[in-house]
Amino acid sequence: MNPHHLIKMANAIGDFFSSMPDQEQAARDAASHIKRFWEKRMQQSFFDYIKEHGDEELKPIMKHALTFMNEELGAYHG
Repeated sequence: MNPHHLIKMANAIGDFFSSMPDQEQAARDAASHIKRFWEKRMQQSFFDYIKEHGDEELKPIMKHALTFMNEELGAYHG
């Protein structure tokens, strides 16, 4: 899957959850959404891209969500 499309999707997820009043919970929920609804190869492609190119393309909430993805998925956290 195209990693740029995955970044766009992740940022859209972040936009949705960023309307929550508790931004810490919003980041957790965004991370949980990716864990539950993205298939493993999508997750792997996303994290491989972030590892190689950094997280500059991600919105702040999704950068924060990486912390929780690391805890939940054993994935990247920069």
